[in-house]
Amino acid sequence: MKHNQLYNELTKAGCFITRHGAEHDEWFNPKNGMKIRIPRHGSHEVKTGLLRRIKKTLLGQ
Repeated sequence: MKHNQLYNELTKAGCFITRHGAEHDEWFNPKNGMKIRIPRHGSHEVKTGLLRRIKKTLLGQ
């Protein structure tokens, strides 16, 4: 999954960016109160371990 696809999935789930850093964005899910920093690499693939951690933290999957 590419970063752009991940961002679209997070937005559809109700998550939003709370902070823009130099290389990372902080995403927040108001439904579960969790937040996580995600590197900003637009067209590159998200590594499997990172994708798993993001989905577990923000989406509860």
